[in-house]
Amino acid sequence: MKIQRSTGEQRKLDRFGRCEKARINYVASGVKSGEADQALQEVFAQAPDHWQNIPKNSVELLRSPGGGVLEIGVYYRQTDTAFSYRKRRNKRAGDRRWQAEVNAGTGWQKYAVAKVLSVKADKSSPDIDPERLINWNGLPGSASRSEKFRIYEPEMSLCCEATFRRKQAEARDYLRKVANLVGKVNSGAFHNWNAGEVLFLGLVKSDPFEGDDGDELCDLTFRFQIRLGGIRKIGSIDLGMVEGWDHCWPLYTADGKLHSAHVSRLYERASFAVLDL
Repeated sequence: MKIQRSTGEQRKLDRFGRCEKARINYVASGVKSGEADQALQEVFAQAPDHWQNIPKNSVELLRSPGGGVLEIGVYYRQTDTAFSYRKRRNKRAGDRRWQAEVNAGTGWQKYAVAKVLSVKADKSSPDIDPERLINWNGLPGSASRSEKFRIYEPEMSLCCEATFRRKQAEARDYLRKVANLVGKVNSGAFHNWNAGEVLFLGLVKSDPFEGDDGDELCDLTFRFQIRLGGIRKIGSIDLGMVEGWDHCWPLYTADGKLHSAHVSRLYERASFAVLDL
């Protein structure tokens, strides 16, 4: 059996003029009856392992004109299915794109920010002060009732689309560190936000792609929620500087008077440095 490369070949180029896949043709002569599979194996074995940096993938019998001659094609293509189409983007490892969205969410409240106006139907009737309660039933002490009502609260979301090398983006150690930060708040300043103002919600990983430098890359989209800290006050009690994701709340006596004001920490604090943003 004699094997020779023929002049026949096929190539598919991407938009950059680089070969994505190819078929190189061979001719096997002197092939006896029943030796077609053997001829395919020998052609595949003799063909180069790579063609223009694309690995050898498969072999196919193209034509059998007779006389012990077989035309055989050897195919070259990327074997990594996630990278086989050689998707390319104009990005490099280290690229970062931040996007902020400011809107209003809804919450529930039973106290107004301030009293604006109270008018009695009968000016001679005794004064009844609802303080900052809304929809109060007018009764004191344990009989006092008021209803919660829906209000709009400012919300700000923050996203960062960060381009990483695929090796880092899929590294188990890195992903474990990221997962450990979900639901935690920044312990120190983070991209111009003060400590305690940024809540980490998680990330989404893109499919791998090829960047400008030929590296295999992935985009990781990190999601955060922002709540601003500042000077807080409840009634006559000054609480000073309170971090954004700490919760302020009042405690009232049985007769409805302000007893004390409190700040509760709802989320654990952590350093966001491991995100590498």
